[in-house]
Amino acid sequence: MALIEIKRDPSRRELRWFGVMFAVFFAIVGGLVRWKFGVPAASTVIWLTAAGLTLLYYALPPLRRPLYLGSATACLGGFRAYMDCRRCGQLCIALVCG
Repeated sequence: MALIEIKRDPSRRELRWFGVMFAVFFAIVGGLVRWKFGVPAASTVIWLTAAGLTLLYYALPPLRRPLYLGSATACLGGFRAYMDCRRCGQLCIALVCG
């Protein structure tokens, strides 16, 4: 049994909530980019991309499960890469999800 397991067969309700959390997460990321780094163009790109993906997510139900699984896998992979690099003491850039 793994420490963290990805649910491979999420329910319809879980997929709907994932879409909401996806939109809220990228709204916050865009806000932080604008507030902390003062780059309105980058935050606008983040917001528009997230809005487009969220609209696609809800408009095309067959895309929900692959997007859910892909983003969950990417988040865990990015976290693991970050932790491995810290353990090795190497300089590396870890992708942080959204």
